[in-house]
Amino acid sequence: MAGLMPTPASANSPSAFTILDVDQNAYLFVGGILGTVKKADAVRTTTFTGCMGETFLDNKPIGLPQRSEGEGTVQLDGEGYSGVARPVRWNPNVSTVTFKFRTFSSDALLMYLATDDMKDFMSLELSEGKVKLTFDLGSGVGTVTTASRHNDGRWKSLTIWRNKKQATVSIVDVDGGGEEKMSATSPGSATGLNLREKQKIYFGGLPTLGNY
Repeated sequence: MAGLMPTPASANSPSAFTILDVDQNAYLFVGGILGTVKKADAVRTTTFTGCMGETFLDNKPIGLPQRSEGEGTVQLDGEGYSGVARPVRWNPNVSTVTFKFRTFSSDALLMYLATDDMKDFMSLELSEGKVKLTFDLGSGVGTVTTASRHNDGRWKSLTIWRNKKQATVSIVDVDGGGEEKMSATSPGSATGLNLREKQKIYFGGLPTLGNY
């Protein structure tokens, strides 16, 4: 569910016709209309600037194509993901990851990485709008959740530092400058997240089960 609910609006057509007669070759345009498409005279605007997501048609979710918002920025619609290869020089004991995000979604996957056997993994997610860190180095799960919600649609800069069993997360409001920090320690004796060279770090979602 999104953090903000839209305000409903309604209208009636003045004529006696009651059917919107479209067939399987018709297109539904969201966010703009191609210049080659003939539009009704009542439609005054043909473009949109901003972010869209969580789109439903007849109460069924439809995925919007993902596109770039700028260099290094990806817009996700709740059905896609972005995956990057593990750095060649990967230190299993010490790592730092930084990324920015903005969303109104209450529950979402921000980042995920795991070994093939899933004994070692780390995830950052939104749970009821709060950032939740969960990680296991092979000898037990460490987890911690922020006190504040971070799904207000503002840009957040998130950094996670891990030194062996100790992990610290910082979330900074890019515009407001406020910061929240949290830390967690994994139990047991294991200290390394043993991600192999061909394994990926995922942002915003995961591919179909079995393809990662």
